[in-house]
Amino acid sequence: MLEALTLARPVVASRVGGIPEVVEDRVTGRLVGAGREGELADACIAMMDDYDLAESLALAGQQRVRERFSVRTMAEGVADVYRALLETPER
Repeated sequence: MLEALTLARPVVASRVGGIPEVVEDRVTGRLVGAGREGELADACIAMMDDYDLAESLALAGQQRVRERFSVRTMAEGVADVYRALLETPER
């Protein structure tokens, strides 16, 4: 999913696991409930039928990945965790 968004491809996915952290419904892609095959199909068809919508969601998703999931951002997040652990007094 991150790879698809990085390439500015529209994403339709189920609302499970960490996916909602990456895809915000109707902002950076489309999310449907888990096990809702009909909704998933409808969302895919809607995306194929509306090029402008697909493009705008894809570009918003690409921007979100650049801001929140870049290598630099992820490395800084891990480093912050280690810094916080080092500053925590021992118990």
